[in-house]
Parts: sequence; C-alpha cells; structure tokens
Amino acid sequence: MIRGPIAVCKSESKTNHRGPVTLSAAKCPRAKHSTTQSSHSVAGHERLLIQTGFAEGFFNRQNDALGRGVRATTKSVRNSTPLITAIFAILATFVLLPAPGMAHAEFVRADPPVDGLAISAPDRITLTFSEPVTTTAPAPVVSILNEHGEYIGESPLPILTSDDPRTLMLEIPDLERGTYTVTWETTSATDGHSLSGVYAFRVGGGLPPGLATSANDLPAPWAVATRWLTFLGASLAAGLLLFSEAFVVKIREGSRWRSWRGRLILGGAALALSATVAEPLIQWLVGDSSLRTLIDALPGGWWWRPTLLLPLTLLGLAVAWPMRGALPRPIALAGATLALGSLLGLIMTSHAAGRADDRLAAIASNALHQWTVALWTGGLASLVVWTITRSGADDAPALRIRRFSNAALGLFVAAVVTGVVNAGFIFPFVSEVRANGFQTSVFDPLWTSNYGVVLLIKVAILLIPLTLAIYHRQTVARLGLHARSTVVEVAGKMPRTLRWELIAIAAVIVGGSTIALSAPPSTVEAPLEHITLVAAATEVVEPDSILVHLTIDPADSGENAITARLTDGDGVELAEASVLRFALDFTSLEHGTVSPGVSLQRSGGGSNVFQTAGLDLSLEGWWQIDARFTLTGENEQVATFYSLLPDPNTQGSDAAPKPPSDPDAEALFETAYGQMLGWDRVRWTERLGSGNDALVVASFAVVDGGEDEPDAHTLNLEYSGGFEATVSGIPPQPPTYDSRASITIGVKGWLETRSGVWLDQPPSSFSTPSEWDTIYSGSEHHRMGAIQVIDGVEHQVVAFYLPTQQGRSEAWVVWWIETSSGNVQQVAMIARLHYMVWNYPDIDGDFTIEPPGPE
Repeated sequence: MIRGPIAVCKSESKTNHRGPVTLSAAKCPRAKHSTTQSSHSVAGHERLLIQTGFAEGFFNRQNDALGRGVRATTKSVRNSTPLITAIFAILATFVLLPAPGMAHAEFVRADPPVDGLAISAPDRITLTFSEPVTTTAPAPVVSILNEHGEYIGESPLPILTSDDPRTLMLEIPDLERGTYTVTWETTSATDGHSLSGVYAFRVGGGLPPGLATSANDLPAPWAVATRWLTFLGASLAAGLLLFSEAFVVKIREGSRWRSWRGRLILGGAALALSATVAEPLIQWLVGDSSLRTLIDALPGGWWWRPTLLLPLTLLGLAVAWPMRGALPRPIALAGATLALGSLLGLIMTSHAAGRADDRLAAIASNALHQWTVALWTGGLASLVVWTITRSGADDAPALRIRRFSNAALGLFVAAVVTGVVNAGFIFPFVSEVRANGFQTSVFDPLWTSNYGVVLLIKVAILLIPLTLAIYHRQTVARLGLHARSTVVEVAGKMPRTLRWELIAIAAVIVGGSTIALSAPPSTVEAPLEHITLVAAATEVVEPDSILVHLTIDPADSGENAITARLTDGDGVELAEASVLRFALDFTSLEHGTVSPGVSLQRSGGGSNVFQTAGLDLSLEGWWQIDARFTLTGENEQVATFYSLLPDPNTQGSDAAPKPPSDPDAEALFETAYGQMLGWDRVRWTERLGSGNDALVVASFAVVDGGEDEPDAHTLNLEYSGGFEATVSGIPPQPPTYDSRASITIGVKGWLETRSGVWLDQPPSSFSTPSEWDTIYSGSEHHRMGAIQVIDGVEHQVVAFYLPTQQGRSEAWVVWWIETSSGNVQQVAMIARLHYMVWNYPDIDGDFTIEPPGPE
C-alpha cells in the first residue's frame, strides 16, 4: 500500500534508452515519505510505459527521457520513410489516373420534373443521373402509380433506347389528369451499387403533389458488412505490422506476443480478402444477374482490394508459421504498405472518386481520412493485444510502449479534419451560403436524409472513444510512475477500457461504411433562374386570343428585370407593330400600394417584346400585375398575373415571406374556411402555370348529392400549352383546345373523345367541398391584406402559408373573401413549379350535373 507521496527520480546509474531504468525512492533526497513496498521496484523486463488515447508518457516530463524521446522519434520517422514514400506514391498514382465513372450514379433530374407540372400527358418518363447506369443486367426497375397506388401500364415500364448512358427513357401509357408517383431502382455501371427513389408529378393541373423523397435509401446490410469487415481486417493487419516499429522499444519479444501477432496479421488480411471476394458472390445470390455479368461490371478501383489483399494474406501466412511471428522491418513495412494500399479499393469506390469537380482534392482528403482512421484503429487493437499477451505470462514481451499518445493525437486530429472536409464535399454548405446567404436550411440535409442521419449518429458515437481516450490520459498522468504493484494494477485495468474504446471505434466505422454506400442527399436548389408566367386577356382561350408571357428576373424583392412577350393562343408572336401601347400596373395585395402605368420599352424594331430593367419592387409579399395593352383598331385589354416576392421557386422556400400571424386574419380565415366546407355545389375555373412559360385552363363543377343523390363531378380541359423546351430538351408541342371532358356521377363515368363521342369509363376521383378539410389544414402565418373591389364587390385579401405535409408540398396562398357573404371568391397559390389561380363564380347555384345525352 502506498503510504504517502511518491517521488520519482533518476537512478544514479547511467542508463541507455533501450536498457533498464532503475527507480528508487531511497535515492530521492527530497522525498518526505517512502513506501512500504519499496522492494517492489520495477525490474527492467517489467517496464510498462503505456500512453493510450492522448496520454503523455511518464518520462516525457523528465529532461533526460525527453531527450531520448526526441532522438527515438527522429529515428522512428527516418525508419518509416520507405512506408510513407510508398503510401504517397500509391495515392499519387490514383489521384493522377484518369477519372473513372462516378462511384454512385446520383439522381440529377426527371422529366416530367420532380413535383412539377406536365402540361399534357407525357408519353415517356426521362430519368437523368450523374453517371452511366446499367440498362441490361441488372436492368432498371421503374414503375408509375396513380393516386390510389395502382400501377399504370406495365410494371416495370419498358426501357427505350437512349444515346446517353446517364439517361433512362421509359415508355408510359396515356395518363389522365391527376398526380402520379414514379418509383425507380437502378444500378451504377461503375461499382454495382444500387440506387432507388420515388418522386411525384402532376398532369394537367390541380393541387401540387407532395414533395418527392430523396433517392438515398439505406444500402443493403450485407454490403455494409463486407465493406466494414474489409476495413477492419486491413486496419488490424496494418496496425500489427507497424505497432512494434512505431511504438515499441524492443528489449525481448515473448513467444506469446510473436505468436498472437503473426496469427492476427494473417487473420486480418484473410478477413479483408474474404469480405472482398464475398461482395460479388452475395450480389449474385440475392440478384438475378449472372456471376460473370456482375464480375465484369465491377469498377476498376474495386480490383485494388483483392490485388493487394492476396499478397498481404500470403505475407501473413509466412509471418504466422515459417517465421514463427518474427517480423523484420522490411517485411513489416512492405506488409503495411499492402494493407493501407488495399484501402484504396474502398477509396476509389466512394463518393470522393465519383466527383465531377474537385475530384483530386476529394480523393486526397478521403484517402487521408481512411488511412488515419485505419492506423488509429489498428494501433489501438495492437495495444489491446499487447496488453493481453503480456498479462500473467512468464515469457511476456518485455517491451516499452512509447509515444502512442502523440501518434494517436495526430491521427485523431487528422481524421476529424479530413472528415469535416469530406462532409464539406458532400454537403455544399459553403456554396449554399454564398448563393443564398446564411440560412439554417442549408444544414437541413444533415437530419432530413439517411446519409445525414447516419453521419450524425457516427459523430455521436465518436464521443465515446474520445471520452475513453481522455480518461486514459488522465489515469496515466495521475498515477505517474509508481511501484510495481501500481504498474501491474494499471496493466490489469487498462485493457478493459481499451477494449471499449476499440469497440466504439468499430461502431464508428460501421457508420462510415453505411454512408459510403448511401447516396448523398441531393441539394435542394431553386429550380428556376427566373419565372415566366402566361395569362390570357380573355376568359376563354381561343387561337386568336392574346397571351402575355411575363418574365420576372430574379423574382425577388428589390430590382427586377421585366420582359413581356405577346403571342396568339398558338404561341405565335403577333405581327410587327400590332401593339400600340403596353404598360404594367403593380398592386401590393398586402399593403395596398399601387404603381400604375409602368411603361415597358419595345425591345427593338417592330417586335412585340417589351422590357424594362432595374424595376424596384421593394415590398415583400403578394403582387398583382395587370398587363394593359392596346392592339391596332381594338380597345384596351388586360391580362392579370399574381406573383410572390421573394419567389420560392427562384430564391428558395426559406426566402419566401413567413411573417408573424395576425389573430384577426386567422379568425377571418377560419370563418371563411368553415363556410367553404359547407358548400353543397360549386363551379370554378382554374388557371395554372409552371413558372417556365406554360398555361393550363380548365373548368370544374362538383355537386354534393347528400343522402338522396349521388355525388357528381365534371371536368373540361379547355386549353393546355407549353412554350419552352422540356428539361430533357424536347421542343414544345402545339397547344391543345378542349382536349378533355369527363363526367362522373356516383359510380359511373363518361369521357368525351375529340370527335365528340362520349364513352363509358371508370369514375374519376374527386372530392366534394365537405372533404376539402385537408387542403388548407395546418395553415400558418395568416396576415390581413388590402381591401380590393372586384366587379363592384368588396373583397378582403388574406394571405397565409401551408407547410409541407404528407402528400402535399409547401405552398403560399392568398384568398379574396367577399365581405358581404363571407365566401372565398378567388384563390391564388404558389408551390413548387405551380402557379395557380381559382375563381368561384357560382357557389351553391342552381345547377345540376347530368349524364351525357345521346350521340
């Protein structure tokens, strides 16, 4: 038992850094007390200088030992030069190689677009990825479902021929008006990893679909396991091969230590090799493709794993048996180079190797991250093995562990720094902040994607080994160099906490293996650089109607460039100089301010394109824009637009206004909403745009039959035109007029053909006003706007926000509530790629819906 303070002093005898060090309390003149176990001085073959985690060595606080440490460190670095040179040579070779395909074929875009609007029913779906995907074995699986979850057409859909290996084109049957969901699963042509996702789009108008889910489902557990075992096996082999060279002052190696070391080097190499070989075998067993097809599809980077792990396994076999665990320095350095080099097979099939930009920096950062984590893990595992083999064995290795804490500290710092850099490559926080300013939404992918959630869990688990490392440091620093019993006690207790630290690190590596096989979250960027809205000057759009195409750039509060182009209903520009005058009236719906008669200049010559730059729209919120123009020989006409500034489709949803809610506005909203849910029958018109120069006009009617009569619904798709090429480059199709009409009464339905013939069809899905309670549920940020007089009737403007809900994307809405009746007479809504206006001219009117008459 220790009776008092212990003074640690140098022996009077001269020592060598590889020789015994004698510690004697009796030789310390300043010691005020001695121990009752002074006879338990530490013998040379029982030295234990454990520096785990971030602990500093006992002798580093003593000048003579510090000098020895510096000299030993210099020699260690000099002896490790071949290894360092080999590692960086391998890294340079890979970095300078021509860029292979992306490690993961990430989903880039779709046509029809995600959450977007198809003006007319498309005949194909186009999915575009960042890199080539397989179209044969395993073939992509893409299906389309309607609002009821029923498959439309074949499942999976037929694949069409495409000249671009990054693009999947799939044939789909004719779609009716409504929301559709596309589910897809494809395989990267570069590494065989699968990627799946689902997204929604809308055909022909109506409420916007729900926000699409990101295509980053968690990878298969077996794929994570094989990658994890490969990393652990290579790390263990590298750690054991370098452990004695880097951290041990050799006095006498025991046979037990040599035996364990040799067999574990072999075990680690064999484990990594077996996990690597198992990957295509398991994929063959669980999939439909042939083994030969899967092997041929393996990326070039993957082959570095078996190429380097096979000779590493043979080297481990030689060390374990013919060499009986002996490990000459050349063998140790060569083996460590093979082990760390094999990790390039993981590095070159990671997200870093698949970047289109900053690829070299991403690969270098990822390589340093994986190597530092591997050396940290392997070194700690070797320390655990070393403490086990020396416990209670007569021939235990008389070794001194030196400077492990210094190396562990450096490896930990490097791993954390490179991990942060790697996250920066995956999550473009910096570019987002530069583009849109600092907003908390730039960090949303951290907790809204599988990739981000796993990363956060990985970071949380990382706190466990960090805490244990700090505990080890404090334990060793507090004990100092005591008597033999104290050293034995430390040797007995430390392995237990060291093992927990190692287990925690292994769990962290599971997280790393998971996110390496998960698709990184797609950055939610503003889909439009500017918006182009289309409105007609007449209620019914005919070929000779005048359409105004209004472009607002960048559709943000402040200065904007406005361009107006006038065409007929077919999208053909009007004859030169046919427009005598053109001006815009701007009315803030929330503040009531009016800027009338803002003139636009003709762009040049006799064209009917008008524009102005630097127009200051400083007030945020809803704007009504009335385009007033006069044609030769005709009266003035007006086309009306509704815009929200800042616009969520150009500036991002966080930029769009969400002011505090006004209790009076909220109360008025609740009253009007309750009244809307009580409507028995209503007719309304819908004008819908996509923000990229498209217009759909439709009319509806619905009757709540109550208990005595069936519910009924009619739809007339009066006009549908898009005037820009699709995201896939497909040119716009000519507009259509009166292209669809349907009637549904109870369980019977009819569809009118273009020749005017009514055919029986399954009843269309619709809802009566009493079922509209989910449309505006959860509304927030209600605010009272201006009083507007429309057709001589006073209306109160109320604006509000609808947050994202299941099956519905977020939206910004403004109501015009008639002050005399309390009815909602008009609604404008802006959502993702949706700009809608509803007018309710006939509420609870005297009308019925009848079956179609005879032909």
